[in-house]
Amino acid sequence: MAKRIKKSFIPTIFLAIFFWLSTGLIVFFLDPLSIKDILIPGTYLPFFLVLAPALFFTWSLIFMNSRRGLLTTAGIILFLVLKLLKIGNFLNVILIASLIIALELSFSKR
Repeated sequence: MAKRIKKSFIPTIFLAIFFWLSTGLIVFFLDPLSIKDILIPGTYLPFFLVLAPALFFTWSLIFMNSRRGLLTTAGIILFLVLKLLKIGNFLNVILIASLIIALELSFSKR
Protein backbone atom coordinates (compact mmCIF):
# COMPACT_ATOMS: atom_id res chain seq x y z
CA MET A 1 0.00 0.00 0.00
CA ALA A 2 1.32 3.44 -0.91
CA LYS A 3 2.02 5.88 1.89
CA ARG A 4 0.02 9.06 1.82
CA ILE A 5 2.22 12.12 2.00
CA LYS A 6 0.96 14.83 4.32
CA LYS A 7 1.34 18.26 2.75
CA SER A 8 2.27 21.31 4.79
CA PHE A 9 0.50 24.46 3.72
CA ILE A 10 2.22 26.73 6.24
CA PRO A 11 4.85 28.08 3.76
CA THR A 12 2.08 28.83 1.28
CA ILE A 13 0.11 30.69 3.93
CA PHE A 14 3.14 32.81 4.82
CA LEU A 15 3.83 33.57 1.15
CA ALA A 16 0.20 34.58 0.62
CA ILE A 17 0.31 36.89 3.63
CA PHE A 18 3.63 38.40 2.49
CA PHE A 19 2.35 39.15 -1.03
CA TRP A 20 -0.95 40.56 0.27
CA LEU A 21 0.96 42.84 2.62
CA SER A 22 3.16 43.91 -0.29
CA THR A 23 0.08 44.61 -2.40
CA GLY A 24 -1.41 46.64 0.44
CA LEU A 25 1.77 48.66 0.80
CA ILE A 26 1.75 49.44 -2.92
CA VAL A 27 -1.91 50.47 -2.84
CA PHE A 28 -1.69 52.65 0.26
CA PHE A 29 1.78 54.16 0.09
CA LEU A 30 2.69 54.55 -3.58
CA ASP A 31 1.29 57.08 -5.99
CA PRO A 32 -0.26 55.24 -8.95
CA LEU A 33 1.41 57.62 -11.40
CA SER A 34 4.83 56.72 -10.00
CA ILE A 35 4.47 53.04 -10.98
CA LYS A 36 2.36 53.47 -14.10
CA ASP A 37 5.18 53.63 -16.64
CA ILE A 38 7.82 51.31 -15.13
CA LEU A 39 9.16 48.90 -17.81
CA ILE A 40 6.08 48.98 -20.08
CA PRO A 41 4.31 52.36 -20.31
CA GLY A 42 0.76 52.50 -18.97
CA THR A 43 0.60 48.98 -17.53
CA TYR A 44 1.12 49.38 -13.76
CA LEU A 45 3.41 46.34 -14.08
CA PRO A 46 4.85 46.41 -10.51
CA PHE A 47 1.34 46.28 -9.07
CA PHE A 48 0.36 43.29 -11.19
CA LEU A 49 3.67 41.52 -10.48
CA VAL A 50 2.90 41.66 -6.76
CA LEU A 51 -0.85 41.02 -7.06
CA ALA A 52 -0.47 37.89 -9.21
CA PRO A 53 1.44 35.79 -6.63
CA ALA A 54 -0.88 37.03 -3.87
CA LEU A 55 -3.89 35.81 -5.84
CA PHE A 56 -2.14 32.59 -6.87
CA PHE A 57 -1.22 31.52 -3.35
CA THR A 58 -4.62 32.51 -1.97
CA TRP A 59 -6.61 30.65 -4.62
CA SER A 60 -4.28 27.66 -4.43
CA LEU A 61 -5.02 27.44 -0.72
CA ILE A 62 -8.76 27.84 -1.27
CA PHE A 63 -8.94 25.19 -3.99
CA MET A 64 -6.11 23.03 -2.55
CA ASN A 65 -4.93 22.77 -6.15
CA SER A 66 -2.17 24.81 -7.82
CA ARG A 67 -3.55 24.44 -11.34
CA ARG A 68 -6.95 25.81 -10.37
CA GLY A 69 -5.25 28.61 -8.46
CA LEU A 70 -3.17 29.50 -11.51
CA LEU A 71 -6.16 29.45 -13.86
CA THR A 72 -8.25 31.58 -11.51
CA THR A 73 -5.40 34.04 -11.05
CA ALA A 74 -4.89 34.29 -14.80
CA GLY A 75 -8.59 35.01 -15.27
CA ILE A 76 -8.65 37.72 -12.61
CA ILE A 77 -5.48 39.38 -13.88
CA LEU A 78 -6.79 39.24 -17.47
CA PHE A 79 -10.02 40.93 -16.42
CA LEU A 80 -8.15 43.61 -14.46
CA VAL A 81 -5.97 44.36 -17.48
CA LEU A 82 -9.11 44.63 -19.61
CA LYS A 83 -10.59 47.03 -17.03
CA LEU A 84 -7.37 49.05 -17.19
CA LEU A 85 -7.81 49.29 -20.96
CA LYS A 86 -11.45 50.32 -20.36
CA ILE A 87 -12.88 47.28 -22.17
CA GLY A 88 -13.74 45.16 -19.13
CA ASN A 89 -17.46 44.49 -18.88
CA PHE A 90 -19.86 41.76 -17.80
CA LEU A 91 -19.65 39.95 -21.15
CA ASN A 92 -15.87 39.71 -20.78
CA VAL A 93 -16.32 38.27 -17.28
CA ILE A 94 -18.59 35.57 -18.70
CA LEU A 95 -16.19 34.82 -21.56
CA ILE A 96 -13.13 34.65 -19.29
CA ALA A 97 -14.98 32.44 -16.78
CA SER A 98 -16.10 30.15 -19.62
CA LEU A 99 -12.54 29.89 -20.90
CA ILE A 100 -11.21 29.09 -17.42
CA ILE A 101 -13.88 26.43 -16.86
CA ALA A 102 -13.24 24.89 -20.29
CA LEU A 103 -9.49 24.78 -19.62
CA GLU A 104 -10.04 23.20 -16.19
CA LEU A 105 -12.35 20.57 -17.64
CA SER A 106 -9.88 19.88 -20.42
CA PHE A 107 -6.97 19.46 -18.00
CA SER A 108 -8.99 17.36 -15.53
CA LYS A 109 -10.03 14.85 -18.26
CA ARG A 110 -6.41 13.83 -18.82
